[in-house]
Amino acid sequence: MKMSRLHILLVLLSCAVFCKAEEHEIKAGSIIKHVPTLGNSYSIDVDIKLTGISTRFSNILSATFNNRTRKSPQAPSIYVRKNSTDIMLFNSLNNKHMYLVNKSLPLNEYVNIKIRQAKMFDGTYHYMVLVDGQKIFSAINSNPVSFENVTYYASKPRVTQANAMIRNFKIHSPIPDTYFKAHKGQLVRFIRRLQPSYKFTFTINPLGYIAGESNILRVTNTEQDCCNHGDRIPGLFFAPNSTNLLIRNAINGNGNQLVNKTIPLYHTTYVTILQRQYGQERYRYSISINATEIYRAINNRFVPYDNVTVWMSDKFHTAANVIVDRFEYQTPIPEYGFQYQPAMNTFHDEIPYISKAYKFEFQVKLNGTSPFMTNILQVTSRPLQNYRATVTSVEVQPNSASLKIRHRVGLYKKNRSFSLHIGSNRFMRVRIMQFLDCNDKYRFSIYFNNVEVFSLTNTRPREFFNSVVFFGAPRKRAATNSIIRNYSFINL
Repeated sequence: MKMSRLHILLVLLSCAVFCKAEEHEIKAGSIIKHVPTLGNSYSIDVDIKLTGISTRFSNILSATFNNRTRKSPQAPSIYVRKNSTDIMLFNSLNNKHMYLVNKSLPLNEYVNIKIRQAKMFDGTYHYMVLVDGQKIFSAINSNPVSFENVTYYASKPRVTQANAMIRNFKIHSPIPDTYFKAHKGQLVRFIRRLQPSYKFTFTINPLGYIAGESNILRVTNTEQDCCNHGDRIPGLFFAPNSTNLLIRNAINGNGNQLVNKTIPLYHTTYVTILQRQYGQERYRYSISINATEIYRAINNRFVPYDNVTVWMSDKFHTAANVIVDRFEYQTPIPEYGFQYQPAMNTFHDEIPYISKAYKFEFQVKLNGTSPFMTNILQVTSRPLQNYRATVTSVEVQPNSASLKIRHRVGLYKKNRSFSLHIGSNRFMRVRIMQFLDCNDKYRFSIYFNNVEVFSLTNTRPREFFNSVVFFGAPRKRAATNSIIRNYSFINL
């Protein structure tokens, strides 16, 4: 029941999604998407590759809409400055109809651009621009504008077209609110597995006092309040009649380990709760308030938690009078700083569920060659009809420094493979991922050093259960003489 309620909530919040997955060459007057309404909250996401420099001011993306005039507010659009690789992002912001944000891009390399505007807890709208995930501009938009009957072009008619390519063009409008007013029994997220390494970040703005102990947020995989492992992982409370923040978590066998810190009323406080690997068999747990670490401990008792729910607030306590905003989580945390040498049948991790959208990422360095095919990494799913499916396998060709990646794409018992020479004695970043492009179409891609080298549309995406990660295949093939570091997996 919890799952279905949450799924319905997310579907209703997602509302309209418009996207165009394929690569598209910029051409004046080329329509790429019609959007009935671009509301006050939206997200525009596109990959852009500049292929040359123009001597004139040129356009990549532009929109027309109802009742547009030369003095109308500007819908989000992207231009290129003449004789440069500076993109110019225009938008209506506050009372400026054409607010400008600049960013220089490289030539002949795809860069991801996100333009996002979301409603805040105080009713204002937060506008931001991100380039390859890094925020380059943000501001409060006190005068948001919505647009009707919007048509996006790549590029605008009767304007010089940019020397560029685009792909993965997506528009979401409206987008879910980024904040929560705490209410008793309010379920806001479901996490299939919370790994031993994780990170929660959010802001808290207390609006008043509650007579008894009140709950802000609770992450749990049980139906009990306290105080076993899994009950509060973590749980955040306010002490009675105060803003003394009580942070409780399962640490070193104590299912209710307490850390407290008083925070100001009517002010926004930034909270980070982090646990990451520290050495081969230990995890370091820490809490930071406003970017200052207030607590740290080595957690010697760590386990993954399955079927985790996030509540703001829980059903056991009075809800705190508080706004929680910018709630985000990541699990697992990439194993930065840790490296491994593959050996045959070396178990590394268990993944209970691989969704249709996922990402494997790691760095690998080859230290030598072998006359035989050898294995670096292999992920296998649970046995189905006495057959254990290989989800992905990273191997090295005989007498060479060429990687061969085999991955389960589409039909049952059918793998796709891709090979590339990477050389020896240097680390190469490998990313194997699948993500939703449009409707129910999934795109499978392989990246080497952040460059896409292979891609196809997977018309029959699959989910995998109870998968096991080996650094070195469990049978048949010897392990490659290599080093793996910074391994991570995440469902997208």
